[in-house]
Amino acid sequence: MITLYGPDALHVDFKFVKVDDVTTRVDEPVILWARDSRLAKGLGKGKGQYPPVDPQWIEDRFWVWVHYAGTKIGRGEYFEALEFLSFLRVQVLGSLALQQAGLEARGVRKIEQLLPDFAKELRMTVAVPERESLLNATEHAITIYQNLRNDITECCKAQALAMNYLHKLRNTNTE
Repeated sequence: MITLYGPDALHVDFKFVKVDDVTTRVDEPVILWARDSRLAKGLGKGKGQYPPVDPQWIEDRFWVWVHYAGTKIGRGEYFEALEFLSFLRVQVLGSLALQQAGLEARGVRKIEQLLPDFAKELRMTVAVPERESLLNATEHAITIYQNLRNDITECCKAQALAMNYLHKLRNTNTE
């Protein structure tokens, strides 16, 4: 539950979890009230940290995701494509870049401060809901991804299919 308090709008997140589930978490919470010491003991058994990104897991899906973006652009579902590009920035591009820099893979949270040069590159993946802009942003996302990926087995056939599909979209004028 997320709440706002007071005249200065203090943002407070309340999390309701089972004691058995607190050892695996992404943050270090503050206990405001507890009936007994079980929660504190559970928190003591783990440490809050973001799980690492698995580059192979991403590669195994990335080209299907790219094709998905292309189908949305091709159908004129531009806002859906915009949403998808946001997904790529958070789940793939930002997370991989942060992890490679030795930081927590937290999507794009504070990326402007943590990796300002990368954030400038990421701007090229922001589009407006128009075909050309979305195709350009998707292609930039692909380039950034290809520069980030390493230590993986590339999915060459899927990559070729997705790239061919985008190429056909680029050369087909539907507007």
